[in-house]
Amino acid sequence: MAFKILPLFGRDKEKETVELFRALLAEIVVANESFAACVKGLLDGDFDVVAAKAADVTKHEKNADQIIAKIIFHLYGGAFLPGMRTQLHELAIYIDDVIDNMQNSVNAFGYMRDKKFPEPVKNTYWKLFEESRKSVTQLQTVLEDMFENKESLMDNIKAAKLMEHNCDVLKKEVFDKVMFDKKIEAVTSRLLTDIAGFISSIADSVEDCCDKVIVLKLLRQA
Repeated sequence: MAFKILPLFGRDKEKETVELFRALLAEIVVANESFAACVKGLLDGDFDVVAAKAADVTKHEKNADQIIAKIIFHLYGGAFLPGMRTQLHELAIYIDDVIDNMQNSVNAFGYMRDKKFPEPVKNTYWKLFEESRKSVTQLQTVLEDMFENKESLMDNIKAAKLMEHNCDVLKKEVFDKVMFDKKIEAVTSRLLTDIAGFISSIADSVEDCCDKVIVLKLLRQA
């Protein structure tokens, strides 16, 4: 399979870089599964699961950092034309932001160990997580469309942006329920809003990646 943004992308160094991007996305998708288990542990009050799965997310985040270092080495070692090279470097950083926000989320989960998670918002948190999870899977589809120059690219980007919008709506729903509930003590309220913000930021980072993909698509057409 060829990365068809530019004809030059058939060269070995370009092909190797594309495979590194695929490896990076695969690492993030696996981390997303650990993140799912971590969220479930949080909502179930099982902090042994939270700790174990948070460690998995951290492991995958470190693996992603190593892959990004290889991508950057390939890019500035001569892969792609200079203008495209810079954009791909920025795309790699935006992809890294996705898993960084997962890690920020699971790091915050641990502080809820001695706090009471309000039952009325648990369902909203799960919906928020589901939208962020879907956005990560959608990012893999978007990147594959870009690599293969598929006509479905823009439709899949539109779907990812809708997921980000849904996350914003659900985050506001969490804020509205938590911030105005006088039964929730201040520290717990702050933690709950921070966690919702971190989870929502995953989809924000996916949207940033999609915006960069649009720039790369325009460069291909230029």
